[in-house]
Amino acid sequence: MTTTTGARPAPTTGIITWAGWLLVVFGTAHTVLALTKEHAASHIGEWLGGELWGASLSEMSPAGSAYWLTVDSFAPPFVIIGLTILWLNRRGIAPPPFIAWALLTWTVAGAALAGFAPPLDLAAEILLLVAARRANSPERRPPGFTPVLTCDGANRWTVGEPGGTGVNETTTETM
Repeated sequence: MTTTTGARPAPTTGIITWAGWLLVVFGTAHTVLALTKEHAASHIGEWLGGELWGASLSEMSPAGSAYWLTVDSFAPPFVIIGLTILWLNRRGIAPPPFIAWALLTWTVAGAALAGFAPPLDLAAEILLLVAARRANSPERRPPGFTPVLTCDGANRWTVGEPGGTGVNETTTETM
């Protein structure tokens, strides 16, 4: 059970939710489509049989190629990052900007090498940058507010000011 008390929802929560779900959907779709449409799933027996162990990357087999397209692609980490962003957002915590910058750098580098940047990926990263900028803008914070994340040891997390004055704080309890 999760309860939240005290603070008003941040104006960036909708943007962060969209960004998180875009990453989850993009990563999931990539993996599922690679397994089905690209027939990567037909190589699962070879993967489980140890055929990839000691395989040369310079002479990649179809099973190795299918493995790198699915299990070891960017897609599973994108799902994890997207779910983490959604988790943070549900607790009133804006994801740190370095996540968006790292993903954007990865996407731009991939686009420079492959000539294509996935639009859903770019949209999520831009939304995260906008949300981070809005969440950290001085006009969104009360004067003298320093955000601090603390845990009281009983699985209760508090986002607020040092010393816990109760003003502009969000407490989340999970069981």
